[in-house]
Amino acid sequence: MDRSEVCQEIALFSRQLILSQNALRLCDLEATPKQEEFLHQVFKEELEHRERLRNVRLFQKAAFPVKKTLEGYEFHSLLLPFTLQTDELTSRQFVRDKKNLVLYGPVSMGKTHFGIALGVKACEVGMYTRFFFFTAASLVPNSVRARELVRSSVL
Repeated sequence: MDRSEVCQEIALFSRQLILSQNALRLCDLEATPKQEEFLHQVFKEELEHRERLRNVRLFQKAAFPVKKTLEGYEFHSLLLPFTLQTDELTSRQFVRDKKNLVLYGPVSMGKTHFGIALGVKACEVGMYTRFFFFTAASLVPNSVRARELVRSSVL
């Protein structure tokens, strides 16, 4: 990497680290090429360290019961509406469109695995994710209770 590329990346890293461009100015005025390379390495490793810590926090907040991936997932058992394609889900487009995803169906069809894998993939690209697991049996009493609360507060 030549000196101009190193300086360009130092400028970029400074912005990402929320630093002024003073480091770049000092490099231009006083630093040797070795010192610039060292500063470049320090900034790069600091950004990578912050990214790793951010991913750890995202995974902790997501509260996945286990870590699953889409690698080896058998999509043929996944039944989707004809208006929805698998790549819309795996690209996380539904998240950007602010749509909910409800997975339902018979036992052992891979719904939980698929949901966790989508959440893991979202965390890996820096998206905030929260995993919730409900059975239909647990949702019915909760929805009845919620409806009763709404009725009692309206009256």
